[in-house]
Amino acid sequence: MSYLRITVMALFVAAVLGCAAKEKAYWNVTDSDEYWKRSGFSIKPPSGSNWIKQPLDDKYPNSIAFVKGEGWSLSRVTVTFKGTAAVATSTILDEPVQNRKDVNLLTTALRNHLTRYQMYLQTKITGSDYDSSLGLDCLKYSGAPKTERFKTNIGDMSQKIISGYFCLHPTKDDFGVIMESHDFAMVYTDVTKRNDQVDHFFGGLRFDSISTAASRTFKAATYQVGKAPSQLALLQNKLWVALKDEDRVIQVDPADGKTLVSIAVGKQPAAVAVGEKGVWIANSGDGTVTRIDPFSSEVVQVIPVGGKPVSISVGQGQVWVADTASNAVIRIDPATNGVTAKIAVGPEPVSVIAGNDGIWTANAGNGTVSIIDKAYDLVTGTISVGGRPVHISLADTGAWVADERGKEVVRIDRKRKTVAARIDVGGSSVWIQAYSGWDLFVALADSAKIVRIDPKLGRVFGPPIQSEASPRSMILHAGSIWFTNSGGTTLTRVNLDPNGQAFGSHPGGAI
Repeated sequence: MSYLRITVMALFVAAVLGCAAKEKAYWNVTDSDEYWKRSGFSIKPPSGSNWIKQPLDDKYPNSIAFVKGEGWSLSRVTVTFKGTAAVATSTILDEPVQNRKDVNLLTTALRNHLTRYQMYLQTKITGSDYDSSLGLDCLKYSGAPKTERFKTNIGDMSQKIISGYFCLHPTKDDFGVIMESHDFAMVYTDVTKRNDQVDHFFGGLRFDSISTAASRTFKAATYQVGKAPSQLALLQNKLWVALKDEDRVIQVDPADGKTLVSIAVGKQPAAVAVGEKGVWIANSGDGTVTRIDPFSSEVVQVIPVGGKPVSISVGQGQVWVADTASNAVIRIDPATNGVTAKIAVGPEPVSVIAGNDGIWTANAGNGTVSIIDKAYDLVTGTISVGGRPVHISLADTGAWVADERGKEVVRIDRKRKTVAARIDVGGSSVWIQAYSGWDLFVALADSAKIVRIDPKLGRVFGPPIQSEASPRSMILHAGSIWFTNSGGTTLTRVNLDPNGQAFGSHPGGAI
């Protein structure tokens, strides 16, 4: 097989799996009945000749891929190429499938998995049905690629036909294997028939024994950063962490958790935000805001705002600071570093966030949320949510409010400006982080854990993430959730990708 053909197939499988090849060698498959072992399962390659075991990124020990190129021709003006990739990966589901013969539950589980973990198989389900022909409870499905075209060094390639099986472990309702075949070709090369040799691959699945007593855990890493880390922000792939009891902020490299820069700021830095060419620190102990140049990591301005600034946000071209001493939001113009407005809101505004539809505050003193119109520097809406709202986060699914007093989080419809839902999270929520098109995460201080909400389901799902201290500020980066342990001295990273999860304990450590 030519180097060019191997290169094309390597690029194709990398596009399918969302990863780059790091293993050093390719293997020619000589025995189609030989089992290849991966995490939790073994599988046979497709039948027929000229199949190659594809090297994969070493982050994916539970995945395997076989590729085959055929129909290769080269003329003075045209290169044609088509082939097939057979890919399998084991996965731990976010929740067990309650009825393993229910096609709707199986489809939902698979679709949710493929939606959440897009660094993985890149497939949209177009048709599915329950299937037991492999001797297992499976979902047989067809799919469409999330990325239909990709470039190679010989021209544009296109995925043409996708078919697959999602099979549950015989005794574990939250563990399964996803198997897919991807037929691909140059964009102008016709592929109308699925490669039947992959049926041998699908039929060659064998699950390994897994202890039914084992529990699902998350791989985590904990890094010492300093006393009382209060809040996180992400800028240019670097984390900025405010250390409230040390009067400084640090910059952390998320690749290894090492502190890169330490900068003295005002007293008791409670919050940090990024944007408008700056890193902005709200110093609750001396009524100031510190502006840091993110490129030089130097303090460029200390802005007196008075009172007790406890939260800060950047948006709509301005910096917004919540002051609990004066029950107001302070507006700073980053062009001049000057205070341009002070806007009265509800009592004890402990959280502020700037959205494209206004500046939102959570007012802990009277259980309300205020919405400020930037054009008038006035509150144009007040929403009663009850309890003690202590943090607010915005996404396309709504404005989400953490209630420290109750055991619920509140979802506000951003268009109607009304409470749309209340979701039981089982504890006192102190921080909520929502993401458009994805899930949200809620920190529970009384139980030292983080729970996850699917906004479409409208409930908590999956196992909680346990913390060593009081989890607070959170941020999602590169497939992991990072959070501060505000009652301690550490920062924690938890890998959310099923590739980073396992049954039972593992060297990565479980929290």
